[in-house]
Amino acid sequence: MRTKFIALTAAALTAAGLGLATPAHAASSPIGELTLSLGGPDNRISLTCLPTGGTHPTADEACASLTAVWGRFKSLPAEQGVFCPMHYAPVTAEAHGTWAGNPVDYEETFSNACVAGVQTDGVFDF
Repeated sequence: MRTKFIALTAAALTAAGLGLATPAHAASSPIGELTLSLGGPDNRISLTCLPTGGTHPTADEACASLTAVWGRFKSLPAEQGVFCPMHYAPVTAEAHGTWAGNPVDYEETFSNACVAGVQTDGVFDF
């Protein structure tokens, strides 16, 4: 009885500590499935998070950035120590899809593509 209690307690603590208290079938679904575009439909990529996938060139880093802010694009921090040219070539960054089962519809215009990447912690650096 004691061994069974310890095993069940360990399993419960592990699940709680890792946030795995979800049904087994839910764990196989990605937490984020997004389409990102920068400057229009000709520059569109896909990003899947947890598990990581898609056509984003730095998907691991982009997913880490988004996971840190719970998929809230407006909360992404700016990259530190990266400087962009001061030319004005406005570009609109867009993200559409889902994050943790919630719809994502993000759109923001930046002064140029470099600024878009820097201001979104590299998520739109593609």
